[in-house]
Amino acid sequence: MALNFFNRQKATAVQSIRFGEGNIWKIIIESTLSTLFIETREPEKRQVKFHAVDLKNKKAIWEYTDTEERWWLGLEDALPNAVLIHGYRNPKFPDHKGLIALDPVRGKILWKNPNWTFINKSGSAVLVSTEKEDTVLLLDPKNGTVHQEMSAPEAPAPSEAASPKVMTGQAISTDNGTYEKIKSLVVERTQLHLIEEINYLEHNGHIIISFYVLDHISNDVTKAVANPGQDSNNNVLTHMLWILDKDGNQKILNTLGKNLKGISSDPFFVFDNMVIFLADKNELMIYGLE
Repeated sequence: MALNFFNRQKATAVQSIRFGEGNIWKIIIESTLSTLFIETREPEKRQVKFHAVDLKNKKAIWEYTDTEERWWLGLEDALPNAVLIHGYRNPKFPDHKGLIALDPVRGKILWKNPNWTFINKSGSAVLVSTEKEDTVLLLDPKNGTVHQEMSAPEAPAPSEAASPKVMTGQAISTDNGTYEKIKSLVVERTQLHLIEEINYLEHNGHIIISFYVLDHISNDVTKAVANPGQDSNNNVLTHMLWILDKDGNQKILNTLGKNLKGISSDPFFVFDNMVIFLADKNELMIYGLE
């Protein structure tokens, strides 16, 4: 087997976006705007940043770094008129406290309040708790204007958000009867021998499969192909993404991650005929299904 199976395929249809040295920590899609909002973290520098990616043009449009808090912030949620960033009640505990609202188009601060805690979205409004016990507020996320103050029992139920038209693959475990059929296809076409579960999706005439192969600590990847049945106790995993078109032609074979100790959930998703996935935790990849 040629080792270039493990190298990223330079297909012109794949758009790659990196965000400095930070690892991608969280992604939220706002389907109305066709925009991804992304939280990245650099543990060594204890630096958190927030980014927006315009999916229509496949490019990053802004980056936000807070001037007061470098680390103890996180991406909370996104609406068509505001991106919500949360703080933390105490660095020793994960409880959220405080909100910063950003303009989703420009990445500028719309408003902030250190005492509000996000509860949920309610229609086009946002429900938050306050430091006043059993009191919640219904507010406009664009400007922070309070529409209504009420007791917690009176708070409206979370609104049922419209489907963002995001599709994820089906996780197929090794004991599923379909697993062997898909595995046979992958082995026949790529000469790579699968272990662990497969993530599988058919969409717009394409087959999208993510899978794992053994990757020795020695990085001699040929052993993972030559000896697929060997003991994996001393091995780590390489995560791959494979896409075929309607005619069975390979479009991409990408490495999603190397030297992995376990498997991940939802390794890719599809929105508006785009496959969106991460490579090595720090690179956003967008592939158009033509």
